[in-house]
Amino acid sequence: MNTQESVSKTQSTFMNDLQQISLDLKQVSNRSLLIIDEFGKGTNESDGIGLACGILEHLLNLPEAPKVIAATHFHEIFENGFLRPRPRLQLGHMAVQVSDESPEADDQITYLYNCAAINGINKAIVTRANELAALSARGENLIAACAVLSAEETRVLGEADVLARKFLELDLSKEDAPRTTGDMLEGVFEGVTE
Repeated sequence: MNTQESVSKTQSTFMNDLQQISLDLKQVSNRSLLIIDEFGKGTNESDGIGLACGILEHLLNLPEAPKVIAATHFHEIFENGFLRPRPRLQLGHMAVQVSDESPEADDQITYLYNCAAINGINKAIVTRANELAALSARGENLIAACAVLSAEETRVLGEADVLARKFLELDLSKEDAPRTTGDMLEGVFEGVTE
């Protein structure tokens, strides 16, 4: 089960994670596969580390334990030996390679943008992210850079402004006013070319 996040819920992401892991711990058996991804990220670091370790210790101590795959950014768990080595615990890690020979910060994060593009992120988004990272690396003002509209954005904003003004000019109190939403929109879009 995925953690469900919603703006309509008043609970924090961390509270949702706690409820989900509680339910999972009640239902697991030795035939279960439990995947825990970044548990504890929604609270302060020491609490997150403690809770993640506690959950993993609990699972390791079950006589009929499920199979568990857990991913975490809390490297302190392993560096400080919070989980003692044992036959039922297999550890793996990922490494990031950064070239010391690379003179520009841009060169060191190019792989990030390649990964994004390879995995289907829109090329315009990848290009814009790369541009903003370069501006940030040079210490430029990102707020000012984001406030500047492209020619296409300016055109689209102008069209939206015209449509909004036409909508606001509709007098719905008249006898011959549009009766349906479709009729109303037809009147607003009348004369607008795509």
